[in-house]
Amino acid sequence: MARYSFVSTGTRILVLILLLIALVIFGLWWFDSMGIIESKNLLNPLFNLVGVRQPAANVDINDPLLLEKENLLKQMEALDLRAEELDKKEQSIVTKQEEIEQISAEIEQQQQNITEQQEAFALKLQEVNDRSKNLILISEKLTGMPPKDAVNIMLGLQDADIIDILRVTEEEASRQGAVSLVSYWLSLMPTERASTLTRLLAR
Repeated sequence: MARYSFVSTGTRILVLILLLIALVIFGLWWFDSMGIIESKNLLNPLFNLVGVRQPAANVDINDPLLLEKENLLKQMEALDLRAEELDKKEQSIVTKQEEIEQISAEIEQQQQNITEQQEAFALKLQEVNDRSKNLILISEKLTGMPPKDAVNIMLGLQDADIIDILRVTEEEASRQGAVSLVSYWLSLMPTERASTLTRLLAR
């Protein structure tokens, strides 16, 4: 009893077409591998579509520029590495420059503070010198007037100012080898005020 195939004619035609396409593709690939024809540009989209990666093009060892190309590639790689190193050095220089600028700003601020302190000290010293000169002038005027008048003037001053005048008067008398009027002035003052000034003068 004869067996009949249940495969339809349309199916057979489709299988034959697919087989023919496969043979054509294989033939093109084979001839391309043999170097007879160049079919990579035609087959690459098809291989990419089905997920097959084409091997990289073979290197022609007979290429007279092959060695020069390799040297150029090595030089390019070396230049890339050198560029990366220069970028790192540049970044390091920028960082150090920022640190130097910060330190410079701190030093400048410290110098400004020192200058201000020196100016304040000089001003204070000038004030002290001026006060010393003024005290000497006042002492000379008080010494040159009648003792009672000098005492009346001093009694109108603050205790600290009187003490400064008395000390300057004693120093000037000692420097000139003269007799100081301080004790006599104190004897002409009210007892309580004279006692307070004597105690302050002894400190």
